[in-house]
Amino acid sequence: MHTAICKLNRIVLTTNYDCLLEGSSRHKGVAWVDTQEVRRVTQIDQRQRAVIHLHGVATRPETVVLGSWQYQSLEEDITAQFWQSVLLTKRLLFIGCGSGLHDPNIGPALEFVRQRLRRQKAESTDNPDEHYILVRGPDLSDAREEFRGTDIVPIAYGADYPDLERFLIELAENGQPRPSQNVHTYRTPPRSTPKLGLLDLAGPAEEALQAALDVARRALQALGQVERRSALPYGVDRWAYADQLYIHERTAASLAAPVARLLDEATALDLAVHDADVPIGRLTGQQEHNLAALFALVGELGGLCKDLAERVRERIGQVRAYSQLTDDYRPVAAALQEIQNLVEDIHGTVESLPRA
Repeated sequence: MHTAICKLNRIVLTTNYDCLLEGSSRHKGVAWVDTQEVRRVTQIDQRQRAVIHLHGVATRPETVVLGSWQYQSLEEDITAQFWQSVLLTKRLLFIGCGSGLHDPNIGPALEFVRQRLRRQKAESTDNPDEHYILVRGPDLSDAREEFRGTDIVPIAYGADYPDLERFLIELAENGQPRPSQNVHTYRTPPRSTPKLGLLDLAGPAEEALQAALDVARRALQALGQVERRSALPYGVDRWAYADQLYIHERTAASLAAPVARLLDEATALDLAVHDADVPIGRLTGQQEHNLAALFALVGELGGLCKDLAERVRERIGQVRAYSQLTDDYRPVAAALQEIQNLVEDIHGTVESLPRA
């Protein structure tokens, strides 16, 4: 692979400290600190093949840079001039930089190049149309999004890391590697869970379910308080209008705090159920008897959420009926409507979970 990389071009840049590239080719190794030699091999002697070590060479410890590139602060430095006067007038091929801008070593350099390309393109037409970065096929879609709007084009070299060597050799030999550039090619269906890992997957799912059940029980307790606070004295509908109005105003005021607590618990339940959704979803289709207890928890959670949804629905109907007597119930009704929507969504999510 090192030989293939060096066959691709007269000048090769590397952030590696080793000498494997020049050891596998006729390229000459040059450290970044040798500015005159860098200038000679890149601008003067067009026959010289060179590997330029941008982080230094291990055989010369004084040249080694133990950190990410800081080109942004090198506007007057030979390195920055090198990028602008030489590299950015040629096509660049980034190899082994699949992490893109997130790579701690090459990321700052890529960002620097991207900014320079944008600036140079605005100032001059004397530059290549695009540059390339090699990525795994499964990472192609994300890479295209990351470099959208730039002159750096992601190219898939194959489905996985071992395909890179074959890609580079074919590129160096005949310039015609043929891996698919269709992102859908690399989208494979999820593999079934290995039998040996079944209980390992069930552990996080069970913990998440227990947490969701605890929250569901707290939500039902909060709902019970709302139900108790909304209860009216027997025969109140036969009282004088002024007395009825007084009772309803007091009832509406007393509902504000428990309804707010119920909303908090319903929101917490929504988060807990979604936290449980992912680990449980990994168990979809499993019929193992070892998971019977876990699927029973799913059923229990579904029952609690169904009870919660039905009781909230009843309560909102009651409060809306009370609202005919006083507008004081309107904030309560609005909060209960929000809770009802939330709880129904939660119930729908729970019902979609696997139950063996």
